[in-house]
Amino acid sequence: ALVYHPAVLEDGVFVGPAVVLTNDLNPRSVDADGQPKSAAGWTPVAVHVKEGASLGARSVCVAPVVIGRWAMVGAGAVVTADVPDFA
Repeated sequence: ALVYHPAVLEDGVFVGPAVVLTNDLNPRSVDADGQPKSAAGWTPVAVHVKEGASLGARSVCVAPVVIGRWAMVGAGAVVTADVPDFA
């Protein structure tokens, strides 16, 4: 799995094989002037996975999203919006 800062994983979270939690809302390698982006050129955003949630194999959570308490994300899903508790 790839879990990038500043992701938050609460107690009892299951992260399946090859899960990806992203951290960049607008990923680019260069700025508008064609210059390489530096650490100052972007602000990390989080995926927050709440207590007891399960992330199936090869799912991708595109930050910023919140996966609710005891929610289940299916294998291979691409999550682009918040998932409610128990969904």
